[in-house]
Amino acid sequence: MKIIDLARNMIRLSGHEPDEIPIEIIGARPGEKLREELFGPGERAVPTDADRILRAERAPLAPEWVEDVFERVERLVARRDEAYLGQALSELAREALAAVGTGQEDRARKDVEALAQQ
Repeated sequence: MKIIDLARNMIRLSGHEPDEIPIEIIGARPGEKLREELFGPGERAVPTDADRILRAERAPLAPEWVEDVFERVERLVARRDEAYLGQALSELAREALAAVGTGQEDRARKDVEALAQQ
């Protein structure tokens, strides 16, 4: 979706017409995107009951994998090392997000296991 189209849509959604509110094109700032991807890898757009509103859908995680991750988090908590727990959970979150919908549950499981054994 182009940013200009998003700006026009936002103006319409606020009850105005795009010609009523000027849109000023000032150029991209360093690092600024010209287009925004709305769906991530492994996600697909699914229509909703609302007109022109889509939701992301992805394959569910295997229940066994989720249970395994929670068991490992419980072991991390039992260590009572707050600094390590924060670091391990941060890494776990990154790995879990990478695994969602991409078929990488096995890789994430191995990484979590390695963190729990440290």
